[in-house]
Amino acid sequence: MLGATNVTIQVAQRNQDVAASSRGPAGSFTVLQLELLNGGTEPLTPKLDDFRLIDDRGRRFAVDLEATRAVNTTTRHRVVFDASVPPGGRVITLLAFETPTDIGALSLRVNLGYGEVELPR
Repeated sequence: MLGATNVTIQVAQRNQDVAASSRGPAGSFTVLQLELLNGGTEPLTPKLDDFRLIDDRGRRFAVDLEATRAVNTTTRHRVVFDASVPPGGRVITLLAFETPTDIGALSLRVNLGYGEVELPR
């Protein structure tokens, strides 16, 4: 829970090849399906930098926008960076992070203007 925003990881898939399944970039990706609930009174406008994946070695991984667009297009979900989430709104989206195949335990760090919170996964 981030202030009036609730972020829930619904599904995590490691070592995904988005190039084969969704015409995305080549590489190995960790894909997270998230639910964002905006319980506030103002629209929520997430940015790429609001989400970071951290592994057990402290390596940080940024959202890969091209891969994120590809997996959301394939699954018919909205790319959360394209429009704001209205007050009371709920969005299910996917985020793709290029990660090595030998990656260990992961945490998602989210900063949506309320400070940073870490979601273990």
